Amino acid sequence: DRLGPGPPPRLGSISLRRFAEASMATSWVSPLLFAWAAARAAAWNSTLRTDDEAAVQYPAMIGNGHLAAELLRVRYIGGADGSNACPEGAEPLSQEECRRTPQHIHGTELSNPLVSSRPTDPHGCLRYKRFIYFNTHPGGMAVPQRTLVCKKQVQVVYLAGVFNGPDADHQDGDRGEISHRAAVPAPLTAGPAGKASAELDLQRGVYIRRTRLAQNPEIVFEQRIYAHRSRPSLMVAEYHADWASGPSRALVRIQRPSIEGGSFPDFDCQTRTERLAVLGFDSGEVEVMVWTGHTRSHETGAGPVKVALVAYAPQALSVGRGDSGASVAAYRTSLDSENPLASAREDVRLALADMRTRAVPGAVTIDSTLFLEHTRAWGDLWQSGFSVSGRPDVAQAVKSSMYYILSSLRQDRPYSLSPGGLASNGYNGHTFWDTETWMYPPLLVWHPTLARSLLDYRVGRLPAARAKARSYDPPFAGAMFSWESAATGLETCPNWARMGKLEQHISADIAFAVRQYFYMTGDTEWLRKAAFPLLAGVADFYASKAVEDAAVSGRYHIKQVIPPDEYQDDGVTDSVYTNFVAKEALVFAAAAADLLGEECNARWREVADGLVIPWDPSTGRHPEFDGYRWGQSVKQADVVLLPYPLEMEMTKEAQIADLDYYAGVTDPNGPAMTWGM
Repeated sequence: DRLGPGPPPRLGSISLRRFAEASMATSWVSPLLFAWAAARAAAWNSTLRTDDEAAVQYPAMIGNGHLAAELLRVRYIGGADGSNACPEGAEPLSQEECRRTPQHIHGTELSNPLVSSRPTDPHGCLRYKRFIYFNTHPGGMAVPQRTLVCKKQVQVVYLAGVFNGPDADHQDGDRGEISHRAAVPAPLTAGPAGKASAELDLQRGVYIRRTRLAQNPEIVFEQRIYAHRSRPSLMVAEYHADWASGPSRALVRIQRPSIEGGSFPDFDCQTRTERLAVLGFDSGEVEVMVWTGHTRSHETGAGPVKVALVAYAPQALSVGRGDSGASVAAYRTSLDSENPLASAREDVRLALADMRTRAVPGAVTIDSTLFLEHTRAWGDLWQSGFSVSGRPDVAQAVKSSMYYILSSLRQDRPYSLSPGGLASNGYNGHTFWDTETWMYPPLLVWHPTLARSLLDYRVGRLPAARAKARSYDPPFAGAMFSWESAATGLETCPNWARMGKLEQHISADIAFAVRQYFYMTGDTEWLRKAAFPLLAGVADFYASKAVEDAAVSGRYHIKQVIPPDEYQDDGVTDSVYTNFVAKEALVFAAAAADLLGEECNARWREVADGLVIPWDPSTGRHPEFDGYRWGQSVKQADVVLLPYPLEMEMTKEAQIADLDYYAGVTDPNGPAMTWGM
C-alpha cells in the first residue's frame, strides 16, 4: 500500500519468517557445526561438546563482530599437487589422523584417504582431489591430482574491515595475491600440553577447554575464552586449575606460538614488552606484550590499516590447587581509533582494573564484571529468534548458524559478512551475494539494526559500483556491484575466475535486500536519503545491460552472464534467475521513485515489462537459461529460487515441476544453500 496503485508487496513478514528459517538452516557456516556432538534433548541444547578437541575437524568460533578467532589446535592443509612435501611450518599426518581428516580442503573435495601400508612412512596420508567450486566441466568431471594432507598449528585473529592485498585490477597476473583478511596474533587462544575436551557455549559466546596436563594428568586446567560482546576490542581467557591430590602448586606453560613479524606476513610489524600501570595491582603495574603493524598492501583508494595489540598474557603460570586467573588482550585498528596503540593500552588497563589481585605470580583473579557484561550482551541478542518443538536437531542447526552470524557482525562495524564468517579467511573473507540472499533475511526479522549495517556497507561502496559499471567496453550506466567485495567495494574476485566479470545478478540481489528492509520497517526517510541512489544506480545498470530483441520490439534480453549455477562460467543468455531478479530491481526502483517524488527513468519500466523469462510449455518448467539442455547438471539452487525467496507468481504445479526436476540434476556436492530449497 505504501507504494501506491498496483499489487501489494509480496514479501511481507510471513515470507520473511519462512525465508529466515530456510536461510539460517542452510547458511554456509552451519555445516561446520555438525562435526560437534550435540546432545539431543527435548529442548535446544546451547552447548556443543567434544571429548577430544584435537579430533574435531571443523573450527569452533568466538567473535563479537570486531574480532573473531577459530579455536582449533590444528588445521588441515594440502601439500603441492603430486608432491610428498608439506608447506613450511606444517607436518604430515599420522595414519590415524589421516583416517579422520575432513573431506574438503580449501575448495576441493578429497577422496577417501590412501594410507601408506608402511606404518613408519611419514608420508602416509595421500588423497586424490578434484576441483568442485570452479569446475568448468558439466557434471563435475574429476581432475585427478594427488595431494599430501598436512597439519599446521594455526592461531590467528581476524578483525572486521582489515584486509591486505590489492584489488583485481592490480592483481599480479591471474594467481597473484588478492585482497584477503589480514591475520593478526591470537595470544589467548592457546592452551597447555595435554589431552583436552572442549565446549562451545552458544548461549553465552564462550569456548571452554579442559586440559589434563601432559606432565600430570591429575591436574585439570580449565580455560574460558571469549570475545567480549560489549567491549569489542577485548578477548579474555579466564582459567581455573584444580586437582585432587599431589603437590600444592604446579607450573602451567601455555603453548603459545611465536608472534614475531615473519609469522604474520600481511603486516610490517614489530613486537616488544612494556610495563603498564594498573590500579589495584600490588606493584602498580604489569608486563604486557605489544604487537603493532600496518598492512603491507591495499586496494586502490584505501591505504594501509594500522593494528595494535596489547596483551596481558603470561606464558608460564605458577598455580595452586583451586586457583583462578585471567589474561586479557585488546585489538585496535586505525578504522576505529585515531591512535590504536593508546586505545588498546587503555582498554587493557580498564579491563585489568575490573579484576582484583591475587597472590599468584603472573595472574589475576576474575571479578564478575567482565564476564557478566559479556553474557548479558549475548542474552540480549538471544531475546530474538524462534523455537521448534520435537526437532532438536533442526533447532541446533539453526541456532548454531545464527551464533556464527552474530559472532561476525556488530552495528558499529559496517563491514558486512563473508561466507565463512569473520573467524575465517575462506573465500578471502569477501562479501558475496550470500550475504544479502542467505544471511541477511533472519537478521532483518530478529536484528534489524544489524541487518541495516549490511546495507550501510553497500551504500558506502556505491562509488566503487559506479566505477565497475564504467569499466566495461562499452561502459554500462549506473551501478554494478562487485561479485566479491572487501575493503573498498572494488572487484576482488581473483582474475582467474570469470565470476568477477560475468556473475551480475548480485546488484539485483542487493536491491532485493533493500526492498525487504523497506517493507519491514517502512523507513521512508532512509529510503530517500540512503537507499534510493543505490536503487536508481542498479536500475540504470540493468536498463543499459538489457538488449532489445532485433525481431520483436519491446522484448529484452540480458546476455553473457553467469547465473547462480556457476558451471555455466562461459556466460549464458537470459538466465531465468538473473532476468527475474533484475526485473524486480527495476520495478521497485520505479515504484520507489514514484513514492518519493524522484525522477524515474522511463526505461526502467520498459525493460522490466519486456525482459524475457524463459518458460518451456511442453514440460511445464522454467529452463535455467536460453539454450539449457534438459538433463544438464546444475551446480546449486538457481531456478528453484524463483518462487522462494524471489516470490515469482506461478502455479503450484509449475513450482513443483521445477523443484522435482532440478532436485534430480543438481550436484549433490554443491553448496549447502541448496538443501533448504
